[in-house]
Amino acid sequence: LSNIPSIDNSNKRPSPSSSSKHQYVLGENAHSIKDMVVCRSKAEATHSASLLKEHEPAFLKRSNGLWSCAILADRGFQPKNAPGTRSHWHAKDEITASNKENLEECMLFVINQNGATKIIKKRHWGKFIRRLQS
Repeated sequence: LSNIPSIDNSNKRPSPSSSSKHQYVLGENAHSIKDMVVCRSKAEATHSASLLKEHEPAFLKRSNGLWSCAILADRGFQPKNAPGTRSHWHAKDEITASNKENLEECMLFVINQNGATKIIKKRHWGKFIRRLQS
């Protein structure tokens, strides 16, 4: 993961008042609320998060209340209450027919250069995920 590129969140056309472009690196805290897409409701925020594609950057709300830059590594359905569901990403072949009714859509993010990950369940997307402003 040492060769992960920085993430350019600047507009395609720089504004006349701003000639500098800030590029976020993995794990870097957001500098301004203006760098992220902020929605008026949790439902809108959940929908906004659902638009993320694999390998796309996003800000995640951390336990300290700060938003840090992460990369969406994978998304899919994961067991709701299986042992280790908070820390283990189940591969598709690990999910059996017997637990398919107990699945919940989730996103798996890489949160730092060491390869640490965070799993966020869909019911929490609107609270903990923000897309980068384009």
